[in-house]
Amino acid sequence: MKKQFLILLTLSGLVFLLAPLAIAAPAAMSRSEILDLASSGVGYSYWWGGGSFRGDGTNLGSCSGTCPNCTHTGSYGADCSGFASKVWQVPGPSAITTNSHPYSTSAFRWNTNYWSRVDRANAVAADCMVYRNAANTSGHIVVYDGGDPWGNLWTYEARGCSYGIVHNLRTLSSSYIAIQRNNLSGGGTGGNTGSDSLQGVVYVDQGVGTSNTTYRLPGASVSVSNVGSLSLDAGGHFETLVNPGSYTVTASASGYTTASRTCSVTAGNTTYCSVGLVLSDGSGDTGGDTGGDTGGDTGGDTGGDTGGDTGGDTGGTDGGDSGGVFDFEAPKGFVYGHVIALTDESDLRMCTGNTVSGATVRAETGETATAASDGYFEMQVVPGTHLMSASADGFDPAATKCVVISATTVYCCIPVLPTDDSELGPWREGTQESSKEEEGEALTGCSTAGASTFGLILLPAFGLLLLRRRRD
Repeated sequence: MKKQFLILLTLSGLVFLLAPLAIAAPAAMSRSEILDLASSGVGYSYWWGGGSFRGDGTNLGSCSGTCPNCTHTGSYGADCSGFASKVWQVPGPSAITTNSHPYSTSAFRWNTNYWSRVDRANAVAADCMVYRNAANTSGHIVVYDGGDPWGNLWTYEARGCSYGIVHNLRTLSSSYIAIQRNNLSGGGTGGNTGSDSLQGVVYVDQGVGTSNTTYRLPGASVSVSNVGSLSLDAGGHFETLVNPGSYTVTASASGYTTASRTCSVTAGNTTYCSVGLVLSDGSGDTGGDTGGDTGGDTGGDTGGDTGGDTGGDTGGTDGGDSGGVFDFEAPKGFVYGHVIALTDESDLRMCTGNTVSGATVRAETGETATAASDGYFEMQVVPGTHLMSASADGFDPAATKCVVISATTVYCCIPVLPTDDSELGPWREGTQESSKEEEGEALTGCSTAGASTFGLILLPAFGLLLLRRRRD
């Protein structure tokens, strides 16, 4: 009897061992919480095999050399998969200050324990995009933060030793797939209440409605009826997936009058429902959005919020009209943006295209900044309506109107024309290609495949004032 009991007990143990183990879902987390964690890591160093950051902008650490043989100093930093694991809080809750590295890019690419693959075209902010090479020896992963999933998109990522953790505009090759964390809670960015896209931008209304959406308000608040609050990316763009029906988009920002717009979403279509805001003190133009039609703003339903008057309302050429009225006693506003080459690959709606590194950006009140290698610039500027100018070797000087509000953040896109269209110019080398430092990962590191080409055609210049030099 004792022998039979032992045999039965042994068989029971084998059945237990052979039974599939249940994988618990990660703790509930909203998309906004994911993006907040990602944002708090920006500025920290790249740390091969690391996964921690403080979130308060201190003790950033540093990285030198070429990974995987790079050298890290400090107690905080992350590589791409360590950063994604921490931001997604998988497999479970983990303090951002606690160093951990549970997954490599191989796990993110091939496993589905705590996440699942989604169609890249339907990626929503806070999803991730991951790549793994054919030999399964290296890869890269980024946190998606908006933009065209197959074109120019915003990402949070631990990009490489010389970059650290960044928030940048870039492209990703077709080898990247999109993955979505399991157990997302609430509405927030993306909404995910259906399969049809409702998107748009929040912009400063220049009196012509959506014919001119150049001047974005990425710091605005946006909500959609029956969906909830949404997050804007750095270009002032929002997007959510909804079921067919009528939706009201409401936007507000400090210094501007709150505005709403109602648009109808139809099955199988992308609907653009951008909202323009005017200055609350009455100094802004009026006009508001026109249309409110299914399939997009004025300018059509595939190109987005396009159309409008070439040359816009900045007035004239070779100098034009500036705002000229500035409040030197009020706290300065924060202006950031990109300098891009105005070519047939540019998309001024999203301010994407070939970037211009080293450009000098100048406000009318004298503040200057130098564009980084990806064309990005930021500066504090006296409040008022500025002609923000940009100049760089190989390009004609150009300027675009930018309304700066005290203690408010505003995005400003400045396109410049190559001096000689037959010349490649410096922008050909600076199209946000991946760096060599992103190559080669054994189990924990990160690498990126080459960038894809920009697929959008040139859009009207949305109020752009080009200050063309007269050439002899």
